[in-house]
Amino acid sequence: MDFFIKTEESHRVIRLLGVTAKRNTTDIEGRVLIEANDDGTVVFSANDRITSISVLSKDAEVISPGKIVIPFDKMRSFVTSFHPWNGDFGTEKLHFVFDNSKMEILVETKHESGRKSKGNIRLDYFDPDVFIKPKEFERTDFILNSNMFKKSVTKVIYAINKNEIRTFIQGMNLRFEKDNLFFAGTNGMLLSEYKVKNSNKLKNESLTLHYEFVSGLKRALGEETQIFFEIDERNIIAKFDDVCFYGRLITGVNYPDYRDQFDNYKHKIIVAKDLLINSLAPFTEILDSDDNNRLSFKILDNKIILSTDDAKFDCDFDVEYNEEFVIDVNGAFMYQTVEAIEDDQILVKFSDDKGCMIFDSGNFEDQKGLISPIRRRA
Repeated sequence: MDFFIKTEESHRVIRLLGVTAKRNTTDIEGRVLIEANDDGTVVFSANDRITSISVLSKDAEVISPGKIVIPFDKMRSFVTSFHPWNGDFGTEKLHFVFDNSKMEILVETKHESGRKSKGNIRLDYFDPDVFIKPKEFERTDFILNSNMFKKSVTKVIYAINKNEIRTFIQGMNLRFEKDNLFFAGTNGMLLSEYKVKNSNKLKNESLTLHYEFVSGLKRALGEETQIFFEIDERNIIAKFDDVCFYGRLITGVNYPDYRDQFDNYKHKIIVAKDLLINSLAPFTEILDSDDNNRLSFKILDNKIILSTDDAKFDCDFDVEYNEEFVIDVNGAFMYQTVEAIEDDQILVKFSDDKGCMIFDSGNFEDQKGLISPIRRRA
């Protein structure tokens, strides 16, 4: 195997491989499969047993084809230490060579002074036939825009508990309906849902994606690109910009139907987001984690009062609710929920201290947060 790859392109490849490949290990999770092909392309693949990624590079010059597996961490450290060629100085390309006895990366750099330097690194290598490479992308089941996907994930991923024993809580739910697509995540006490238009033919379908797939794909995606998804009974593939990212679906359990909870309220008020988030912010560092980050939310005399055992803020809100209402909730969850809503007005819905608090976008009603109450002290 013998090929050249431009330094700037190698940096792109390393960044994408780093979504899956592990550092500080030479086990399978920290290895990269490199395949130089007769057509002049090079494919780099990594597999951490939870997600996999394959990156196709067309910006290469293949002298002789072949394949090899090498450690990711040493390759990453060496390759990213060189600045791409800017027309006057830098490193134009890297030379990967495997001759059945040694694996090397060779490099030549021109410095600002006009002087040149040469170098190389010899890497351990492993049998490529034992590397598990996922299947090729074959068909498109649905398409999403990368900017929309990243925005939607940001609005719900904070609510997911990837370490929860209940498997459905470990992932993000995608629910396709006739006109809308819903993203949802929950940790059992907090739920966040974001709604966008569904422009796909896929209808009446519910998928739950593992946290690692969702967070990894979000990291890998660029701006304004189309993501083509393929799904089967257990797996999902996302294809974009010469990249394939692979993960597993959470199966064997249905995602809970939480929608009735959004209609389970008696009262509602509108509050300004900036006032509410600024009123919540002072509590974020003083909440007691041993007491479920307890925060009391009270409405009294058309005002909102936030308090803990040690702090209290009377917030300058004029709300259209002239009764007394008080509920204890997880203050960290409330802050995260309000912060994620992209609107200047927050719609708050509630019934009593035993019911959930519901938060929504006041103008668009496209993002809903559900927070379960904490039992009030006697």
